[in-house]
Amino acid sequence: MEKLLDIEDFEITIKINSKGSMRAQVGITYGPIRINGYRIMQPADDDNLFLQAPSIKPRDKWIILVRINDPELWKDLEEKAILLYNQKIKLQGNDNEEAERVDPREIPM
Repeated sequence: MEKLLDIEDFEITIKINSKGSMRAQVGITYGPIRINGYRIMQPADDDNLFLQAPSIKPRDKWIILVRINDPELWKDLEEKAILLYNQKIKLQGNDNEEAERVDPREIPM
């Protein structure tokens, strides 16, 4: 099956913002489309990070606002976002201006 979207065409921006189990806010851009509201999350009882899609909880159930139905593409986006987050955490103490935005095409997959 041919892929419709190429992971290399996605631009991911990371803003470190630890609050509770959230570690960072994530924006994903694909061409003229930009979606904010993604989050890098880390459960309190776990060392693993995961990417949470933009969602709301109007009552007692979470509703995902932007869903990526291709599990392979979602996994690739999640891996890339977590990799960028880890890189930014390492650069954070260096006062490096380039730490804010890393071109995802320069990240080996």
